Amino acid sequence: MLRPSLERRIAFIGLSIPFTLVLALWKAALLFVVPSLFLFATVLFGLGVVAVKIIALRHLIADTRATWGSPNRPAGTQPSELHRGVYGSIGVLVLLLSLVYVVCSALGLDGEGANDDYTPAVAINIAAITFAEIAVSIRGAVTARRSKELVVEAVRLTNLASALVLLVLTQTALLSFAQDSDLRVYNAFCGVLFGSLAALIAMYMIVRAYRAREPRLEPTAPTEPTVPVTDV
Repeated sequence: MLRPSLERRIAFIGLSIPFTLVLALWKAALLFVVPSLFLFATVLFGLGVVAVKIIALRHLIADTRATWGSPNRPAGTQPSELHRGVYGSIGVLVLLLSLVYVVCSALGLDGEGANDDYTPAVAINIAAITFAEIAVSIRGAVTARRSKELVVEAVRLTNLASALVLLVLTQTALLSFAQDSDLRVYNAFCGVLFGSLAALIAMYMIVRAYRAREPRLEPTAPTEPTVPVTDV
């Protein structure tokens, strides 16, 4: 029988997919109003998060149907090779998204790029929506914090990486009308910094998946030396 805690996590991942997708598409539509390479990278990262959740959800559903319903699987069983493969694949995807985000942010360090000037109404809407996304990401991370399932942990770490990226967009939107000075270099630096942190999270996932594939030697009990028996 499926554990209630895992069932709740699967349900939360499934419900968060349309929410994340709608907000990513909303930001994509915003590109036509305020064209920005930085915003494009944020939209791409959001769509990548949707892809991660779909991959994780399909794997969890297939795994629970094939394995968790079996009465022969004992509690605390080590994750399968398939779990580690999905975990590592998600890590690679998050790493690629993070690197694209870092590169797009770094292009603005010279201060020559287009300034992200949002009207107060647009900026407030962006901030409100990204705050909602951050809340969902943090909620997902907290919900899965005690899970021993590698795939659930992959979604949790992806949510943390997404929250870092969204923090930069929220800051950029609010400062665009709250400050009169040019903050392009500052925003670009924050993008590089938080994007690099997201990349570190992805690298941790990749390294952990690789180390989990290494064969583990079972400790063997020391054998007592045998004493030859001689006839008297």
